[in-house]
Amino acid sequence: MALIGYCGDDCEKCPRYNATLNNDREALKPAAALWYKVGLRDQVAGPEEMICHGCAELDTCHYHDYL
Repeated sequence: MALIGYCGDDCEKCPRYNATLNNDREALKPAAALWYKVGLRDQVAGPEEMICHGCAELDTCHYHDYL
């Protein structure tokens, strides 16, 4: 069964979630560039802001402030 985050992504297929699990900060950069390109950010976010441990166990998505 898929683990769907508050963001709507399937965590197992999410590049941010997988990069975080693999401790691969470099892999977070394309996601940051995409957020900027689609207008979710006014500048490219740093890797620290793109880290995602998943939010399905939380009451709300902790990325809400970034969106």
